[in-house]
Amino acid sequence: MARPCPVGGGPATMRLHPHRSRVSRMAGLRFSVRSLGMVRFAISPIWETIAAIRLLHHPGRGLLGEWTAEQLPVLDQLPWLRALVPPSGHMADVLTPTPPRARNSLRAELEVVAQSGPEVFVADLRHVLANRHCLDRSLIERALADPVSALIEITAEVERAHRMLIEPLWPRLRGVAEADIAHRVSRVGDRGALAMLADLHPGVVPTDAGLTVSTSCPEDTELSDGDGLVLVPCAFAWPEVLLMRQTAGAPTLAYAPRGIAGLWTDRQRARAGLAELIGRTRAQILTLLELPMTTGQLAGSLGIAAPSVSPQVAVLRDNGLVTSTRRGRVIVHERTGRGDGLIGGV
Repeated sequence: MARPCPVGGGPATMRLHPHRSRVSRMAGLRFSVRSLGMVRFAISPIWETIAAIRLLHHPGRGLLGEWTAEQLPVLDQLPWLRALVPPSGHMADVLTPTPPRARNSLRAELEVVAQSGPEVFVADLRHVLANRHCLDRSLIERALADPVSALIEITAEVERAHRMLIEPLWPRLRGVAEADIAHRVSRVGDRGALAMLADLHPGVVPTDAGLTVSTSCPEDTELSDGDGLVLVPCAFAWPEVLLMRQTAGAPTLAYAPRGIAGLWTDRQRARAGLAELIGRTRAQILTLLELPMTTGQLAGSLGIAAPSVSPQVAVLRDNGLVTSTRRGRVIVHERTGRGDGLIGGV
């Protein structure tokens, strides 16, 4: 059975659950050269939704603390997900299927959840029931008594959770994920696949044989030549990594992408002084360019139309704060040293 395993942070990463350090061990994902060549990225709305539910069990903490505190009342409206996604330990496998494509729609992912076989779902429920952190055992037992009806209700609740929690943020979440993928693909070209994997998370360490992952589910996994590995940039996975090891198909590793601080902190809202100096939208663009982004990625992160972004970028470029370089069919914008200095000085 696949198990979504939370991965603890390293010395520089805040832990939501310090007690995990007593049980965390190193699991191995061993892969051949062919499997390494099949590592791919995917953007998944359902992974963001389920990771957000997990994070809501720990409101007001760390980088996303303001958002979790504001959204905490939503958790009481989602009884199935509150039970199936406990604060710690294993959660329901069926809720986080391996994304089949690079960009996935919620509807397609919900269809995969709805089509989960009853025997797989029942085994999954028993696994969650065994988790000592499960918050509503009576609801899990109800699902065991009628798994077909329960799965219908759960699928509808996931859709509702996405609408309440993720949909308002989705353009920005997707933009940050796309920018992170572009950065890591560039790293592969510059330094190779292992260098790209090296800075996913302090608990994920490349080795000559594959990856070692600090996790509470320490079983090693040998990836067959047809498996590969799916990497999912997922803002709400912060500050951990979620590891799903499928018994058939590709294991999936969800990690927090670079630049998520810009979604909720002053980097996104832009420092008031900088906004007064160069304008609110240009200040937001300059802060978002902590890592290179295309015009479309900037538009997605800001939640505005791409044609509205281009003239703002042009002003920043004319003043030496950003550069723009064509890479294939897209133009990538990067902050210059002068831009870095302006950000640091405000």
